[in-house]
Amino acid sequence: MQNSQTAITNNEEEIKKLSELIEFAIGGDWGKDISFATDEYVPVKVIRGTEFANWNTNKANSAAIRKIKISSLEKRRLRAGDLIVEISGGGPSQPVGRVIHIDMDLVSKSEMPYVCSNFFRLVRLKDTVIPKYVKFALDYQYQSGEVNKYQTSSTNLRNLNFPDYLNGVEIPIYSKEVQQLLSDKLQLHTDTVLIAKEKISKAKLLIQKFRQSVLSAAVTGKLTEGWRGDGQYKTVSLERLTTVIPENWEIISFGEKIKVLTDYHANGSYKTLKEHVELKEKQDYAIMIRTTNFEKNDFEKNLKYISKSAYEFLDKSKVFPEDILMNKIANPGVTYFMPNLGRPVSLAMNLFLIRTVSDVKQQYAYYYLRAKESMVKSFSRGSTTKTIDKHSVRSIPFVLPPIDEQTEIISRIRSLMKIADQTEQQIENAEKRTNKLTQAILGKAFRGELVN
Repeated sequence: MQNSQTAITNNEEEIKKLSELIEFAIGGDWGKDISFATDEYVPVKVIRGTEFANWNTNKANSAAIRKIKISSLEKRRLRAGDLIVEISGGGPSQPVGRVIHIDMDLVSKSEMPYVCSNFFRLVRLKDTVIPKYVKFALDYQYQSGEVNKYQTSSTNLRNLNFPDYLNGVEIPIYSKEVQQLLSDKLQLHTDTVLIAKEKISKAKLLIQKFRQSVLSAAVTGKLTEGWRGDGQYKTVSLERLTTVIPENWEIISFGEKIKVLTDYHANGSYKTLKEHVELKEKQDYAIMIRTTNFEKNDFEKNLKYISKSAYEFLDKSKVFPEDILMNKIANPGVTYFMPNLGRPVSLAMNLFLIRTVSDVKQQYAYYYLRAKESMVKSFSRGSTTKTIDKHSVRSIPFVLPPIDEQTEIISRIRSLMKIADQTEQQIENAEKRTNKLTQAILGKAFRGELVN
């Protein structure tokens, strides 16, 4: 009997189009709400994009329970060995075309049948191929960017031209024995990478918790307890905050220490602003700073600009290094600290600009607002669209240490955050290496380097 290595070495490949490997393909069905009452419809579990994102860890545990027609289920019920191909969704940085493999473990453990939603295609393969092997081959096509040429995109959505995809994607086909051997090798690698990614995710979570614990200790006096040399504490309450702080600290309303609280619209009416301010894509005199720049930590590429005359017109919302900015809408209450960009900066809509009085250091105030973010967010209002207004910002309970201790707090936080940044960079580097390793092993498999 041949051993595995001999079987692989002696095998020859044949290039096949994906369309040649398919028994049939059909779109999914989102169906109707589970409360829909009729004998023609039955309950099913529907696999969506949410399940795709967490498939390796949760599979279809979060699948939506819906109802579809019995006749639809007969054609779309998922079986072991089926593939599901994503044909719609994604976004600017997320191509469509991801693939998952339905295994026996999934279908055998559920009393309710599975289908995929109408953003996907069920693909059932001919018995001449191993489904898991084809799945890995399609993963390689996706990760290498080959699938991008079969996509069309709008502003926030990508679509896969499925007929072109079927007729364009080519896969090297070996004997079923070799397909199985390669699938086993790739699955072993996938399992190893999954374990590594789980460890990386845990490490990221630990860094997040470390950052939050540093801020929490800072604004309750624990971080500087040894420096202060006084272990006396008191319990204080104001508005929505009850906390324990050092005896020589105080709790006040944030508004008592705010010198400037302004926004874009403080410069005039909508009509006046429209007449004097034009947002530009091309580089100009000043940057119009937006929430997205902070969220993506991008102060170089994804920028909007305004002219010098517009910048001078927006005099009440000029932004300087160390200013505090706060979201007014869309995640209101989240706070940012303005870096020095070395050029004029103006405030975009949907942000507040905050400057404190001289006995409150800007960076301490920023750290405090980040430490108490959940409490700050509780001051937002609205049912559909949450917003926070100036009155609410001024009402935020604010814990105030003496000015010299604020300086010490800032110094200690910076030192600890520097360590966190360095550790986080190491984690990100490990994640990049892990992702590259997956593509490298897939590349070897489907360039034939594992079968020669």
